[in-house]
Amino acid sequence: MDFMDNTVEPQKNRLMVVVSLATLALVVGGAWLYYYNRPEQKASRIREQYFSATPDNVDFFAVAKNMEKLLADSSPSLLRETEAELKAFLGDSLSEIDRRRGTELLKEVAINPQYPNVLRVKALTYIADHYGLDFTDQNFARDITFTGEGFEHLLSESGGDVELAMRKLNEWSNTLLPNLTANYRVALWYAEEIHKNAALQDEEKAELLEKMRAYLAEGDKILEQVKQTHAPVRLAIASALKARIVDLSEGDPAEADKFFRFAMREYSRQPFTVLQLVHLANDGLYYAAFLARQSQEEQRQRIIDMLEPIYVYLSTPQSPEKRNVRLVSLLVAARDSATSDYPALDFNKSDIDRISNIYPEFGQMIDTLDLKLYAKDHPAEAFIK
Repeated sequence: MDFMDNTVEPQKNRLMVVVSLATLALVVGGAWLYYYNRPEQKASRIREQYFSATPDNVDFFAVAKNMEKLLADSSPSLLRETEAELKAFLGDSLSEIDRRRGTELLKEVAINPQYPNVLRVKALTYIADHYGLDFTDQNFARDITFTGEGFEHLLSESGGDVELAMRKLNEWSNTLLPNLTANYRVALWYAEEIHKNAALQDEEKAELLEKMRAYLAEGDKILEQVKQTHAPVRLAIASALKARIVDLSEGDPAEADKFFRFAMREYSRQPFTVLQLVHLANDGLYYAAFLARQSQEEQRQRIIDMLEPIYVYLSTPQSPEKRNVRLVSLLVAARDSATSDYPALDFNKSDIDRISNIYPEFGQMIDTLDLKLYAKDHPAEAFIK
C-alpha cells in the first residue's frame, strides 16, 4: 500500500502540472490571439503595411481592401482616432484606384469635428497632394472635390476659381492646425500670382510678396519643429514646394536649386517606399524643367541623369498595378496643354519642349504616350476623361 501510494502521488502531481501548464498555455494563447485580433492591433498592422510598401511589393489594392474590411467589421469598436486615421489612409490608397470614392472619404474626415484636428489636417493634405499629382480629369476638383458640406462654399467664394479654392482649402487646414505643407502651398499660390501677372503695379506686387513671405516664414518655423519627426516624403514635398516658390517669385535660382537638391535627397532616403517614389517622379519633372530654364547646355547631363529612371520605367512594360497613371497624366497634360498655367505655371508645354530638346529620346517617348491605352486594365481606366 505504501508502495502504491508513493507511485500514484508523483503521477498525480505530474498530471496536475501538465494540466496547469496546458491551461496556462490556453489562457496565454487565447489572450495573445485576442490581442492580435483586436481592431486596434489590426489597424496597427495595416498602418505598417501602408507606410512600408516599396515599389517592388506595393499592393494598394490589397491594403485598401484590408482597410475597408476592418472599417466595415469593426468601426463601432474602433477608437475614433483610429477610425479617422484608417479612413484617411484608405482615401489616400484609393486615390489612384477610385479617386472619387477616396476623395469623399477624405472629405468625410475633414469635416467631422469629432475627429482629432491632426487627422482632419491629414485628410486635407492628401486632397491637396492628389490635386497636384492627378491630371486624369481636368474637372475633378470642380465636380467632386469642391462639392457638398464644408467644400462647396470654398469654390463659390472663389468665384469658381479652382486654384483660389485650393488656396482656401489650405488656409482651412492651417486654421485646424498650423502645418508645414499648407503654409508652403498658400505661399506657392501667391508666388504663382506674382509670376503670371507681369503687369502688376509695384504696390500690388509688394503686397503679394509680403503675404507670400509671411506664409513662407510660418512654414519655415514649423519645419524647424518637425524636421526630426516628419517622414522623409513629407520633408521632401515641403522642400520641393519651397524651391518652386523661390523660382516663381523671381528669387535666387541657386537657392531654388538648393531646396530641390534637398528634396531629391529626402525622397531617396532608405528604406525607399512607394510613397516617396510617387512624389519623387513628379517633383523630379519640376526640377528638370527648372534646370532646363536656367541653362540647357550647362545642365544637360544633370537633366538626362535625373530623367533617365522615368524614361526606363515608362519604356518598360508594366503590369497594371505597377503603372503610375498619374505620372503619365502629368506628362500628357503638359504635352497637350494650350495654356501656360496647365498643368502648372512651372511645368507646361514649353517645359516639355525644352526637355525634349535636351533629351530627345525622352521627348519621343512623351510624344507616343496615350493615357487611356496606358491605363488599360488599371482601375483608373474607368475614370479617365
